[in-house]
Amino acid sequence: MGRYRLVAVPLAVVFGCLTPAWHLARADNGRDFIGAYSVRMIGAPGSGTSRIQLNLRLQNVSGGAINNAVVEVDALPPAPAAQSFRSAISLADRATLTITGQFTVATQEALRWSAGREPSPRIVVIATDAGGTARRYAVELIGASDGARP
Repeated sequence: MGRYRLVAVPLAVVFGCLTPAWHLARADNGRDFIGAYSVRMIGAPGSGTSRIQLNLRLQNVSGGAINNAVVEVDALPPAPAAQSFRSAISLADRATLTITGQFTVATQEALRWSAGREPSPRIVVIATDAGGTARRYAVELIGASDGARP
């Protein structure tokens, strides 16, 4: 029989070593954008829809820069299906930015998102590739966060 020896390693060392690899592997497994969000209700919840302020901290892990891309929030009826943040964005690879927008969403979604419960908002980055084709990239949200920090 072989002998085994237990070695104690501080968790900070283990997680510190794994975190950079996790970030570098994101684009390799199909995730081009990651983010964190926070939601604040604007006024009282409505009977069908409500207004929210959505703060999104977005990181590009696609392996390339994007320019003049649109960030869209997909919502359930009775809210408008697709609503965009007001400004187009440009983001270098591995760079992050924080954007804020106001949206009308179904009240059930507004209450769920503002409480940080799943499922989280459906956020999409729409960018044009080098060939001129518009592509939609789902943003993987890693959770609700105060201050929207991924």
